[in-house]
Amino acid sequence: MDIQELPRERAILHFLWEESPKDARQERESLNSGSSLDIASVSIRESPHSPSAFIRNYLRSVSEWPSPFPISAFSYDVELKLRKGNETFERTKTTVSITRDMKMGILDKIAEAIFAVKAYPDQDQIVSLASALISNHLCLREPGSGTGHDRWKMSIKYKLENHSDDSLEEERMALAEESQKRSKNVQLIRQKMELTFSLRRKEIVEMEPMVAEVMEWWPALFTEAKIKEESHRITNKNLIYDFRAGLNQHTPRLFQLYRARRTAFPPEMDQLLGRLDKEDTAPEEEKTNGLTLGILTVLEDDGASPATNVINLAVVVEETIILQDLPDLPTAFAYLFGLIYTLNLQYPKDLRYTFEMIQKIFMGLGTNLSARVSSLKDRLLQ
Repeated sequence: MDIQELPRERAILHFLWEESPKDARQERESLNSGSSLDIASVSIRESPHSPSAFIRNYLRSVSEWPSPFPISAFSYDVELKLRKGNETFERTKTTVSITRDMKMGILDKIAEAIFAVKAYPDQDQIVSLASALISNHLCLREPGSGTGHDRWKMSIKYKLENHSDDSLEEERMALAEESQKRSKNVQLIRQKMELTFSLRRKEIVEMEPMVAEVMEWWPALFTEAKIKEESHRITNKNLIYDFRAGLNQHTPRLFQLYRARRTAFPPEMDQLLGRLDKEDTAPEEEKTNGLTLGILTVLEDDGASPATNVINLAVVVEETIILQDLPDLPTAFAYLFGLIYTLNLQYPKDLRYTFEMIQKIFMGLGTNLSARVSSLKDRLLQ
Protein backbone atom coordinates (compact mmCIF):
# COMPACT_ATOMS: atom_id res chain seq x y z
CA MET A 1 0.00 0.00 0.00
CA ASP A 2 3.00 2.32 0.56
CA ILE A 3 5.79 2.71 -2.01
CA GLN A 4 8.19 3.47 0.84
CA GLU A 5 7.90 -0.18 1.89
CA LEU A 6 9.54 -1.30 -1.35
CA PRO A 7 13.31 -1.73 -1.64
CA ARG A 8 14.60 1.36 -3.43
CA GLU A 9 16.25 -0.56 -6.26
CA ARG A 10 12.95 -2.32 -7.07
CA ALA A 11 10.74 0.77 -7.19
CA ILE A 12 10.89 2.00 -10.79
CA LEU A 13 8.84 4.77 -12.35
CA HIS A 14 8.30 4.60 -16.12
CA PHE A 15 7.69 7.71 -18.23
CA LEU A 16 5.93 7.21 -21.56
CA TRP A 17 5.51 10.00 -24.10
CA GLU A 18 2.70 9.73 -26.63
CA GLU A 19 2.62 11.76 -29.83
CA SER A 20 -0.42 13.96 -30.31
CA PRO A 21 -2.23 13.71 -33.68
CA LYS A 22 -0.65 17.08 -34.54
CA ASP A 23 2.87 15.79 -33.83
CA ALA A 24 2.28 12.65 -35.87
CA ARG A 25 0.89 14.71 -38.78
CA GLN A 26 3.89 17.03 -38.70
CA GLU A 27 6.27 14.08 -38.70
CA ARG A 28 4.53 12.57 -41.73
CA GLU A 29 4.65 15.92 -43.51
CA SER A 30 8.36 16.33 -42.77
CA LEU A 31 9.02 12.87 -44.19
CA ASN A 32 6.88 13.49 -47.25
CA SER A 33 9.87 14.81 -49.17
CA GLY A 34 11.68 11.47 -48.76
CA SER A 35 11.30 8.32 -50.81
CA SER A 36 8.12 6.26 -50.88
CA LEU A 37 10.06 3.46 -49.18
CA ASP A 38 10.84 5.73 -46.22
CA ILE A 39 7.18 6.72 -45.91
CA ALA A 40 6.12 3.07 -46.06
CA SER A 41 8.55 2.07 -43.35
CA VAL A 42 7.32 4.87 -41.09
CA SER A 43 3.71 3.80 -41.57
CA ILE A 44 4.65 0.29 -40.47
CA ARG A 45 6.41 1.56 -37.36
CA GLU A 46 3.38 3.68 -36.48
CA SER A 47 1.08 0.66 -36.59
CA PRO A 48 -0.88 0.36 -33.33
CA HIS A 49 -0.52 -3.42 -33.55
CA SER A 50 3.29 -3.36 -33.36
CA PRO A 51 5.50 -2.75 -30.34
CA SER A 52 7.41 -0.21 -32.46
CA ALA A 53 5.38 2.79 -31.33
CA PHE A 54 5.96 1.82 -27.70
CA ILE A 55 9.68 1.29 -28.29
CA ARG A 56 10.06 4.58 -30.17
CA ASN A 57 8.39 6.47 -27.34
CA TYR A 58 10.18 4.52 -24.63
CA LEU A 59 13.65 4.71 -26.15
CA ARG A 60 15.62 7.09 -28.34
CA SER A 61 12.92 8.54 -30.59
CA VAL A 62 11.01 10.60 -28.04
CA SER A 63 10.38 14.08 -29.39
CA GLU A 64 10.93 15.81 -26.04
CA TRP A 65 13.78 15.60 -23.55
CA PRO A 66 12.29 14.42 -20.23
CA SER A 67 12.37 16.93 -17.40
CA PRO A 68 13.49 15.95 -14.88
CA PHE A 69 15.52 13.20 -16.52
CA PRO A 70 14.66 9.80 -14.90
CA ILE A 71 17.78 8.38 -13.26
CA SER A 72 17.81 4.58 -13.68
CA ALA A 73 19.12 2.19 -11.06
CA PHE A 74 22.85 1.56 -11.15
CA SER A 75 24.62 -1.70 -10.37
CA TYR A 76 23.92 -3.34 -7.01
CA ASP A 77 27.24 -2.28 -5.49
CA VAL A 78 26.89 1.33 -6.64
CA GLU A 79 23.28 1.51 -5.43
CA LEU A 80 24.31 0.15 -2.03
CA LYS A 81 27.05 2.77 -1.67
CA LEU A 82 24.73 5.55 -2.79
CA ARG A 83 22.02 4.48 -0.37
CA LYS A 84 24.45 4.53 2.55
CA GLY A 85 25.91 7.81 1.29
CA ASN A 86 22.47 9.43 1.09
CA GLU A 87 21.63 8.29 4.60
CA THR A 88 24.91 9.74 5.90
CA PHE A 89 24.32 13.00 4.02
CA GLU A 90 20.91 13.42 5.62
CA ARG A 91 22.51 13.17 9.08
CA THR A 92 25.83 14.95 8.62
CA LYS A 93 25.69 16.72 5.21
CA THR A 94 28.85 14.80 4.30
CA THR A 95 29.26 13.73 0.69
CA VAL A 96 30.36 10.26 -0.34
CA SER A 97 33.91 9.40 -1.37
CA ILE A 98 33.71 8.33 -5.02
CA THR A 99 36.12 5.71 -6.33
CA ARG A 100 37.09 5.51 -9.99
CA ASP A 101 35.12 2.27 -10.49
CA MET A 102 32.05 3.79 -8.84
CA LYS A 103 32.22 6.88 -11.04
CA MET A 104 32.69 4.81 -14.18
CA GLY A 105 29.70 2.66 -13.22
CA ILE A 106 27.54 5.76 -12.78
CA LEU A 107 28.70 7.36 -16.04
CA ASP A 108 28.24 4.13 -18.03
CA LYS A 109 24.61 3.82 -16.93
CA ILE A 110 23.94 7.51 -17.55
CA ALA A 111 25.43 7.33 -21.05
CA GLU A 112 23.29 4.27 -21.82
CA ALA A 113 20.15 6.09 -20.61
CA ILE A 114 20.99 9.19 -22.66
CA PHE A 115 21.63 7.28 -25.89
CA ALA A 116 18.32 5.50 -25.38
CA VAL A 117 16.61 8.90 -25.68
CA LYS A 118 18.84 11.06 -27.84
CA ALA A 119 22.12 10.52 -29.64
CA TYR A 120 23.51 14.04 -29.20
CA PRO A 121 22.05 16.00 -26.26
CA ASP A 122 22.78 19.72 -26.11
CA GLN A 123 24.47 21.58 -23.26
CA ASP A 124 21.24 22.46 -21.45
CA GLN A 125 20.10 18.86 -21.56
CA ILE A 126 23.38 17.64 -20.08
CA VAL A 127 23.02 20.24 -17.32
CA SER A 128 19.48 19.04 -16.58
CA LEU A 129 20.75 15.46 -16.33
CA ALA A 130 23.59 16.40 -13.96
CA SER A 131 21.08 18.31 -11.84
CA ALA A 132 18.72 15.31 -11.76
CA LEU A 133 21.61 13.06 -10.70
CA ILE A 134 22.50 15.04 -7.59
CA SER A 135 18.84 15.66 -6.80
CA ASN A 136 18.32 11.90 -6.65
CA HIS A 137 21.58 11.31 -4.78
CA LEU A 138 22.43 14.27 -2.54
CA CYS A 139 25.61 12.54 -1.42
CA LEU A 140 27.05 13.20 -4.91
CA ARG A 141 26.89 17.00 -4.52
CA GLU A 142 30.21 18.73 -5.11
CA PRO A 143 31.41 20.84 -2.15
CA GLY A 144 32.28 24.40 -3.12
CA SER A 145 30.26 24.28 -6.34
CA GLY A 146 27.44 26.75 -6.75
CA THR A 147 25.24 24.25 -8.56
CA GLY A 148 26.67 21.17 -6.91
CA HIS A 149 27.05 19.38 -10.24
CA ASP A 150 29.62 21.27 -12.33
CA ARG A 151 32.17 18.44 -12.40
CA TRP A 152 29.45 15.87 -13.03
CA LYS A 153 28.31 17.95 -16.01
CA MET A 154 31.81 17.91 -17.48
CA SER A 155 32.26 14.19 -16.76
CA ILE A 156 29.00 13.36 -18.53
CA LYS A 157 29.99 15.56 -21.47
CA TYR A 158 33.37 13.82 -21.85
CA LYS A 159 31.74 10.43 -21.46
CA LEU A 160 29.35 11.14 -24.31
CA GLU A 161 32.13 12.44 -26.52
CA ASN A 162 34.00 9.15 -25.96
CA HIS A 163 30.87 7.17 -27.04
CA SER A 164 30.57 8.32 -30.63
CA ASP A 165 29.14 5.95 -33.25
CA ASP A 166 32.66 5.42 -34.60
CA SER A 167 34.02 4.23 -31.28
CA LEU A 168 30.94 2.10 -30.68
CA GLU A 169 31.42 0.53 -34.11
CA GLU A 170 34.93 -0.49 -33.04
CA GLU A 171 33.42 -2.04 -29.91
CA ARG A 172 30.85 -3.85 -32.08
CA MET A 173 33.56 -5.35 -34.25
CA ALA A 174 35.49 -6.49 -31.19
CA LEU A 175 32.27 -7.98 -29.80
CA ALA A 176 31.56 -9.85 -33.05
CA GLU A 177 35.11 -11.21 -33.08
CA GLU A 178 34.88 -12.41 -29.48
CA SER A 179 31.50 -14.03 -30.20
CA GLN A 180 33.04 -16.20 -32.93
CA LYS A 181 35.68 -17.68 -30.65
CA ARG A 182 35.33 -21.25 -29.46
CA SER A 183 36.27 -20.27 -25.91
CA LYS A 184 34.33 -17.04 -25.31
CA ASN A 185 34.97 -14.45 -22.63
CA VAL A 186 31.42 -14.27 -21.29
CA GLN A 187 32.10 -11.30 -19.02
CA LEU A 188 33.69 -9.31 -21.86
CA ILE A 189 30.73 -10.06 -24.15
CA ARG A 190 28.26 -8.93 -21.50
CA GLN A 191 30.22 -5.72 -20.93
CA LYS A 192 30.40 -4.86 -24.63
CA MET A 193 26.73 -5.70 -25.16
CA GLU A 194 25.87 -3.12 -22.47
CA LEU A 195 28.26 -0.60 -23.99
CA THR A 196 26.97 -0.95 -27.55
CA PHE A 197 23.25 -0.98 -26.69
CA SER A 198 22.63 2.52 -28.05
CA LEU A 199 24.28 1.74 -31.40
CA ARG A 200 22.35 -1.52 -31.70
CA ARG A 201 19.00 0.14 -31.00
CA LYS A 202 19.80 2.95 -33.44
CA GLU A 203 20.56 0.46 -36.22
CA ILE A 204 17.58 -1.77 -35.55
CA VAL A 205 14.95 0.94 -35.02
CA GLU A 206 16.10 3.42 -37.65
CA MET A 207 17.57 1.13 -40.36
CA GLU A 208 15.12 -1.79 -39.96
CA PRO A 209 17.59 -4.42 -41.25
CA MET A 210 16.66 -7.98 -42.11
CA VAL A 211 17.11 -10.49 -39.30
CA ALA A 212 19.92 -12.19 -41.24
CA GLU A 213 21.80 -8.88 -41.25
CA VAL A 214 21.31 -8.39 -37.52
CA MET A 215 22.62 -11.93 -36.94
CA GLU A 216 25.72 -11.04 -38.96
CA TRP A 217 26.31 -7.71 -37.21
CA TRP A 218 25.42 -8.82 -33.67
CA PRO A 219 26.00 -12.59 -33.38
CA ALA A 220 26.21 -12.38 -29.59
CA LEU A 221 22.59 -11.21 -29.42
CA PHE A 222 21.06 -14.50 -30.54
CA THR A 223 21.40 -16.63 -27.44
CA GLU A 224 18.84 -17.28 -24.74
CA ALA A 225 20.77 -15.31 -22.13
CA LYS A 226 21.38 -12.29 -24.37
CA ILE A 227 17.77 -12.14 -25.58
CA LYS A 228 16.66 -12.02 -21.95
CA GLU A 229 19.22 -9.32 -21.17
CA GLU A 230 18.31 -7.23 -24.22
CA SER A 231 14.61 -7.54 -23.50
CA HIS A 232 15.26 -6.32 -19.96
CA ARG A 233 17.23 -3.32 -21.27
CA ILE A 234 14.30 -2.36 -23.50
CA THR A 235 11.30 -3.09 -21.27
CA ASN A 236 12.82 -3.39 -17.77
CA LYS A 237 10.92 -6.67 -17.47
CA ASN A 238 12.19 -10.16 -16.65
CA LEU A 239 11.17 -11.85 -19.90
CA ILE A 240 10.67 -15.44 -18.73
CA TYR A 241 9.52 -14.75 -15.17
CA ASP A 242 7.03 -12.01 -16.04
CA PHE A 243 5.64 -13.90 -19.03
CA ARG A 244 5.10 -17.06 -16.98
CA ALA A 245 3.58 -15.03 -14.15
CA GLY A 246 1.09 -13.43 -16.56
CA LEU A 247 0.38 -16.80 -18.17
CA ASN A 248 -0.24 -18.51 -14.83
CA GLN A 249 -2.43 -15.67 -13.63
CA HIS A 250 -4.75 -15.50 -16.63
CA THR A 251 -4.78 -18.99 -18.21
CA PRO A 252 -7.41 -20.56 -15.89
CA ARG A 253 -9.81 -17.71 -16.58
CA LEU A 254 -9.06 -17.87 -20.32
CA PHE A 255 -10.06 -21.54 -20.35
CA GLN A 256 -13.30 -20.68 -18.53
CA LEU A 257 -14.12 -18.02 -21.12
CA TYR A 258 -13.29 -20.41 -23.96
CA ARG A 259 -15.51 -23.19 -22.62
CA ALA A 260 -18.37 -20.75 -22.05
CA ARG A 261 -18.27 -19.52 -25.65
CA ARG A 262 -16.87 -22.54 -27.46
CA THR A 263 -19.38 -22.35 -30.30
CA ALA A 264 -18.37 -18.76 -31.04
CA PHE A 265 -14.86 -19.77 -32.06
CA PRO A 266 -13.85 -21.21 -35.45
CA PRO A 267 -13.11 -24.95 -35.82
CA GLU A 268 -9.39 -24.16 -35.79
CA MET A 269 -9.58 -23.56 -32.06
CA ASP A 270 -10.80 -27.12 -31.45
CA GLN A 271 -8.12 -28.45 -33.74
CA LEU A 272 -5.38 -26.58 -31.91
CA LEU A 273 -5.21 -28.94 -28.94
CA GLY A 274 -4.97 -31.96 -31.21
CA ARG A 275 -2.17 -30.72 -33.38
CA LEU A 276 0.61 -32.17 -31.25
CA ASP A 277 -0.82 -35.64 -31.87
CA LYS A 278 -0.41 -35.39 -35.62
CA GLU A 279 2.45 -37.01 -37.43
CA ASP A 280 5.03 -34.53 -38.71
CA THR A 281 7.75 -36.01 -40.88
CA ALA A 282 8.64 -33.01 -43.07
CA PRO A 283 12.20 -31.66 -42.76
CA GLU A 284 12.63 -28.62 -40.52
CA GLU A 285 13.83 -26.57 -43.50
CA GLU A 286 10.52 -27.14 -45.30
CA LYS A 287 8.49 -26.20 -42.25
CA THR A 288 10.25 -22.83 -41.91
CA ASN A 289 9.64 -21.84 -45.54
CA GLY A 290 7.45 -18.75 -45.60
CA LEU A 291 7.34 -18.58 -41.79
CA THR A 292 7.92 -14.96 -40.85
CA LEU A 293 7.42 -15.42 -37.14
CA GLY A 294 6.55 -18.52 -35.17
CA ILE A 295 7.47 -21.57 -33.11
CA LEU A 296 8.49 -24.83 -34.79
CA THR A 297 7.50 -27.99 -32.93
CA VAL A 298 9.41 -31.12 -33.96
CA LEU A 299 7.74 -34.39 -32.97
CA GLU A 300 9.23 -37.85 -32.60
CA ASP A 301 8.46 -40.27 -35.43
CA ASP A 302 9.50 -43.91 -35.09
CA GLY A 303 7.69 -44.94 -38.27
CA ALA A 304 5.31 -47.27 -36.47
CA SER A 305 3.06 -45.06 -34.39
CA PRO A 306 1.81 -41.49 -34.61
CA ALA A 307 4.33 -38.97 -33.32
CA THR A 308 3.46 -37.90 -29.82
CA ASN A 309 6.70 -36.81 -28.15
CA VAL A 310 8.08 -33.33 -28.67
CA ILE A 311 11.80 -33.61 -29.33
CA ASN A 312 12.56 -30.01 -30.23
CA LEU A 313 11.02 -26.55 -29.90
CA ALA A 314 12.51 -23.77 -31.97
CA VAL A 315 11.84 -20.06 -32.44
CA VAL A 316 11.74 -18.99 -36.10
CA VAL A 317 12.06 -15.45 -37.46
CA GLU A 318 12.09 -14.73 -41.20
CA GLU A 319 12.50 -18.44 -42.07
CA THR A 320 15.57 -18.64 -39.81
CA ILE A 321 15.77 -20.80 -36.69
CA ILE A 322 17.03 -18.41 -34.01
CA LEU A 323 16.79 -20.61 -30.90
CA GLN A 324 16.13 -24.32 -30.56
CA ASP A 325 16.07 -27.13 -27.99
CA LEU A 326 13.92 -24.98 -25.72
CA PRO A 327 12.40 -26.76 -22.71
CA ASP A 328 8.70 -26.04 -23.25
CA LEU A 329 6.19 -24.05 -25.29
CA PRO A 330 5.72 -21.16 -22.83
CA THR A 331 9.48 -20.60 -22.75
CA ALA A 332 9.64 -20.68 -26.55
CA PHE A 333 6.78 -18.19 -26.80
CA ALA A 334 8.41 -15.88 -24.25
CA TYR A 335 11.61 -15.82 -26.31
CA LEU A 336 9.56 -15.17 -29.45
CA PHE A 337 7.96 -12.17 -27.74
CA GLY A 338 11.39 -11.00 -26.55
CA LEU A 339 12.74 -11.21 -30.10
CA ILE A 340 9.87 -9.09 -31.37
CA TYR A 341 11.02 -6.31 -29.05
CA THR A 342 14.73 -6.97 -29.57
CA LEU A 343 14.44 -6.85 -33.37
CA ASN A 344 11.68 -4.20 -33.42
CA LEU A 345 9.39 -6.46 -35.43
CA GLN A 346 5.74 -5.95 -36.33
CA TYR A 347 3.16 -8.25 -34.80
CA PRO A 348 1.69 -10.79 -37.27
CA LYS A 349 -1.50 -9.25 -38.59
CA ASP A 350 -3.71 -12.26 -37.85
CA LEU A 351 -2.34 -12.52 -34.31
CA ARG A 352 -2.15 -8.83 -33.46
CA TYR A 353 -4.71 -9.02 -30.66
CA THR A 354 -3.02 -12.08 -29.17
CA PHE A 355 0.31 -10.29 -28.99
CA GLU A 356 -1.33 -7.10 -27.75
CA MET A 357 -2.89 -9.14 -24.94
CA ILE A 358 0.51 -10.60 -24.04
CA GLN A 359 2.20 -7.20 -24.20
CA LYS A 360 -0.34 -5.18 -22.26
CA ILE A 361 -2.03 -7.73 -19.98
CA PHE A 362 0.55 -10.45 -19.33
CA MET A 363 3.68 -8.26 -19.42
CA GLY A 364 2.12 -4.95 -18.35
CA LEU A 365 3.81 -2.99 -21.16
CA GLY A 366 1.64 -0.04 -22.18
CA THR A 367 -1.83 1.08 -21.16
CA ASN A 368 -3.46 2.12 -24.44
CA LEU A 369 -5.54 -1.01 -25.07
CA SER A 370 -7.67 -1.68 -28.12
CA ALA A 371 -11.38 -2.13 -27.45
CA ARG A 372 -11.16 -5.90 -27.92
CA VAL A 373 -8.22 -6.40 -25.55
CA SER A 374 -9.69 -3.96 -23.04
CA SER A 375 -12.91 -5.99 -22.98
CA LEU A 376 -10.97 -9.22 -22.46
CA LYS A 377 -8.97 -7.68 -19.61
CA ASP A 378 -12.17 -6.64 -17.84
CA ARG A 379 -13.55 -10.17 -18.13
CA LEU A 380 -10.30 -11.77 -16.97
CA LEU A 381 -10.31 -9.67 -13.84
CA GLN A 382 -13.94 -10.33 -12.95
